Amino acid sequence: MISERTAHVVVFAKTLAACAAYAAAIFLADSVYFAKRFRARELSIGVSVAFVQCAVIFCMLTFSFLKKWIDQVRDRNAERLRPRIRELLAKYAAQSVSPAHFIELSQTNASAVEACLLESLRAVRGSGRQAISRFAGEIGLHLKWQKEYGSRHISRRKNAVARLALLSRDLSGDTLRRALADPDESVRLHTARAVLQNCHPGEAGQIFRLAVEGSDITRIILSEELRPYILELVTEAIPTMLGSPDSKKVLCTLEILHAWGKFLPLTGIYPLLRNHSAPVRAAAFRLLALLPRLDSLNAEILHGVSDSNPAVCCAAAGAAASVGLQAAVPELARCLHQNDPRTALSAAQALARLGAEGCRMLEKETLNGSPLASAVALEALESARTSRHEMVGAS
Repeated sequence: MISERTAHVVVFAKTLAACAAYAAAIFLADSVYFAKRFRARELSIGVSVAFVQCAVIFCMLTFSFLKKWIDQVRDRNAERLRPRIRELLAKYAAQSVSPAHFIELSQTNASAVEACLLESLRAVRGSGRQAISRFAGEIGLHLKWQKEYGSRHISRRKNAVARLALLSRDLSGDTLRRALADPDESVRLHTARAVLQNCHPGEAGQIFRLAVEGSDITRIILSEELRPYILELVTEAIPTMLGSPDSKKVLCTLEILHAWGKFLPLTGIYPLLRNHSAPVRAAAFRLLALLPRLDSLNAEILHGVSDSNPAVCCAAAGAAASVGLQAAVPELARCLHQNDPRTALSAAQALARLGAEGCRMLEKETLNGSPLASAVALEALESARTSRHEMVGAS
């Protein structure tokens, strides 16, 4: 692939060449024919320009019609052959016919064979797909698609990796790894999604790393695509990212785990509750309800509720409510008197979710607390009562 700057230079050079050819054609038509027949120089040049324009339009239309006619003839011929090709591919996948039957067809009707082979690769699984993939290697289709990936056109590169991802990795692995590091983000994303549709062992971890290190839109899309591979990822890929010294990568990993919203057999998140980065600590507290409960859980939550960072304190308050930690009620009550309204509101909502003891503390604050504490306590109590009435009505 060529660089973006080189591509711009190539486009500019082609434009200059086209303009030069157009001017040369006008000069040639004028000097050879029209200048001899028109005495007025301006009229001669004008007629030459019109003649060249008409000639160019005629050539373009002729080329377009011929190309369309050739494509139609080729499609009709291929359509007649496709039933036979599909039948042979089915037999080949079942290992009941030798590849020699395809050699002649692949040489004389390459496009039809390629189209049918792609259909079979998308439809067949297991040993049948492996057999068809080997046949694609025997007729050199993988080399053709690898060459297409070298194009500077993004659409061609995307099309190439979508096809290569259907093949066995001994034929396409190197190219797919290069595509996952493509300079264009859309190509990287397209490659990752194509690989996940025919994922081999270990590849889900590479895609997870791409999701963590990519942009927000890449992370949003790939986090959904990676859901079926959660159990594979928790063994190595996720712990590796959580142990990264880069706080941004750790935070992105925690955000993906939170978006999944599933129970995760991970204990490596507990050390992150004391991380030096406040956003990482807050994200880790938001995940506690989805993790195995260790003996240190209650102590970590109580420590988080007293954190000086408002975001961490809010997340710890939510974690206390999620696990039903009654021991956090006094500390949450103290949070009601914080100057930060978000912290006070989160603490009040957590107390409302902690049952009778938490509600009694809120009622006490509505009478004796500061204006902010009274307001958030009253709001939390009203919200809790409304939720209970809705649940009773629904039942």
